[in-house]
Amino acid sequence: MARAKKLLRSLKVWHPLEWVPLKKAWQRAENVIGSDLWLMRRDLRQDFVDGRLIMAVRFFARDGTETTRIILEPACWQWLKINDASSITGWELIPGWDADAHKQETLDFRVRRRELDDLYPDVDTTGPAGPPGATGPQGQAGPTGPTGPQGLQGNPGTPGATGPTGLGFADAPRDRRKPGPQARGDWPKHVTREVIRRLRAGEKEPTAPEMLQWCEDNWRWQPDIRQMQQLLRDLLA
Repeated sequence: MARAKKLLRSLKVWHPLEWVPLKKAWQRAENVIGSDLWLMRRDLRQDFVDGRLIMAVRFFARDGTETTRIILEPACWQWLKINDASSITGWELIPGWDADAHKQETLDFRVRRRELDDLYPDVDTTGPAGPPGATGPQGQAGPTGPTGPQGLQGNPGTPGATGPTGLGFADAPRDRRKPGPQARGDWPKHVTREVIRRLRAGEKEPTAPEMLQWCEDNWRWQPDIRQMQQLLRDLLA
């Protein structure tokens, strides 16, 4: 088992929000790689071989007790093969791997969210930025006000007051409040980090309205509440 320890690293602390089920990661990768099974198996495995993605594996006994958690080092993937979104084989080929000890256990495959979000963003919650809107027409200039009356002849008169300049559409009063920062297309990543921060601080699980208000406070913009609800369901599952 000495050699296997160099390929497998124990994961002592488990934060569910930092990991995504392999099935979810498979769906994201499929949106980029395509639905061809051979390409999916090959390209997704290569992401782990090259260290672009990181996998953790949780082992459960028959009674549901979690026995151990490990992180697979990139070198470990020279023996492993991804068959589909729920099957990885080749464990018995890993030097020092005790196949009998894990024969009756159920394996739960997870992919670390940090690298996955960068490599295969979640298209269900993050869409492309739309084109800039058209510039509105310029308003017409308002009429010039009348000139004030002149003084009496022989004595310099007091200049009359110049009438007010009329207001056209372009000169109409505007809201001079500086616009707040715009939300970026990767808002789910920022919300995820804020939820993780709250949970680590011992706060209760936030609701969708609370996180919408957080977006409003930070960006003066809110995503659709259904998108927020779906994101929280995935995070807190």
